[in-house]
Amino acid sequence: MPADEVPVIKRKAPTPDLQNTIINIIERQVNKDSIYATPINHAYTFSIAIAFDSLSKIANLTFSQNINAHLVAILGPTEQLKARIIQEFNRRNISIDQKYNNKLVIWPIMLKHTDDEKILNIGEFMQGYNSMVPVLSKAHDNKQKVLLKPFNWMIYATRQ
Repeated sequence: MPADEVPVIKRKAPTPDLQNTIINIIERQVNKDSIYATPINHAYTFSIAIAFDSLSKIANLTFSQNINAHLVAILGPTEQLKARIIQEFNRRNISIDQKYNNKLVIWPIMLKHTDDEKILNIGEFMQGYNSMVPVLSKAHDNKQKVLLKPFNWMIYATRQ
């Protein structure tokens, strides 16, 4: 290479992170007033099961059952959110890690304030915890299951 040429380094774009990609889609639909109305020291749990096809596209998505009413107020109707996640994810041609091809990913999520020190709504929290695993259809019986690390979805501020 001649001395006056500068080498060009091409970097491979990082594979999008599945959890951040999905949470970004969810956050565009949430009811922000309901998020800000979440009391301090109240935490809520739910999960999402995501079935991927052989091309890493979402074939189906299921939320845990018995989602707390406050979470429904934040997320909106789960069927509408489910359709939006599938549509946006697949339409954007998001290329996630192929390790999820033909697998069912179960993803636990907890919503809480960043500075919460305890959980005062333990009954609601445990209700979400006890129904954490979504009811799966027979079509998912033969899929390999992948349990993702729980995601802490944090509320960073409250509206005054």
